[in-house]
Amino acid sequence: MLSTAIDIVREAGALTLDHQDRVHGQDKPDGTWVTEADQAAEALIREALHARFPETLLCGEELGVVDSLGAGDIWLIDPIDGTNNYVNHLPIWAVSLGLLRDGVPELGVVYLPAIDELFTAQSGHGAFRNGRPVQPDRRGILDNHTLIAANSYAVHLAAKAAPAKPRNLGSMAAHACYVASGGVSAAVFCRWHVWDIAAGLALAFAAGVEARYLDGSPFESFADQDPSQIGPPILIGPGWILDPLTKAVASECSVD
Repeated sequence: MLSTAIDIVREAGALTLDHQDRVHGQDKPDGTWVTEADQAAEALIREALHARFPETLLCGEELGVVDSLGAGDIWLIDPIDGTNNYVNHLPIWAVSLGLLRDGVPELGVVYLPAIDELFTAQSGHGAFRNGRPVQPDRRGILDNHTLIAANSYAVHLAAKAAPAKPRNLGSMAAHACYVASGGVSAAVFCRWHVWDIAAGLALAFAAGVEARYLDGSPFESFADQDPSQIGPPILIGPGWILDPLTKAVASECSVD
């Protein structure tokens, strides 16, 4: 299953690179951008998954969501995570494909075509970057050298974790991958949909990363998440940083 997902994501990555010089961003109702490449890549992924796994449900950003995430296997598709970066030729954008099993992230493939970085994971088998095992930050020190990734809506939350330095790379999938591989120590996700973070969380969990809500309670499953709705803020990182990080942003728990 993982090798098939890798092949599909690489093919979609090649398609997006081929389209990049010919697309323009268009506003969706939620204010985010979409391009012809997003739609073409998701269509390619859906067709390939349906041919290989015809009984498995598909849920994607551009071409349709499922009613519920809580039962069985569901593929989560984000054909271009970081469309603004993609349109503007900034290299941090990703093709993201995750598999949920009864709501729990089971498998993740995140490919950054512009820099040819492939992150892969399957529950119980570790996480990998271009075929090499990865692990999260083990320094155990929260100081002014600590980097915390945060999407646009979460930068102010990450800034509460002083003396750490917030970084917004423009792709939540990439943020999760770089937490899994130690490039950043933690990440804060706000205003996410499940396809934004499903594959990345599979990678993070496989690497030993934890996830929590801002009140400190653990995040473990998407089973109760409405796939059409925005999810509540989540922090991810190794346990040593989540304790002080959660306390640092606790005053902002009401932010969604």
